[in-house]
Amino acid sequence: MNELRLDANVVIDQLTKAAEAATYLIKQLQEEIAIKDKMIRSDMRTGANLMNVKEAAEYIGCKEHQIRQLYMHKYINYCKIGGRVMVYKDELDIYIEAAREISIKEIKYNAKEGKLNL
Repeated sequence: MNELRLDANVVIDQLTKAAEAATYLIKQLQEEIAIKDKMIRSDMRTGANLMNVKEAAEYIGCKEHQIRQLYMHKYINYCKIGGRVMVYKDELDIYIEAAREISIKEIKYNAKEGKLNL
């Protein structure tokens, strides 16, 4: 009988610790959401960093459906304002830089100059 009480106390302790950990994680997520929400609202106020899908496509020289693929597959972040998808210009710049293919000519030039820019 004492063994059952001991086992029950162990389970209660473990559940209490799990609940405390879950509460901590929830608070952390709420803080992160608040920070991101503040960033988005800041961008919305200025509007300088946001483009609609058509503007984003024109900006990087592609079709609108390619922009949609980028945010649907989570290559870039986006937000919705009034039901319209808005893309962050900075996100596009980062994506383009990361996805950029270096030409053979550029590789040879960099090698000649002693630069390793791969």
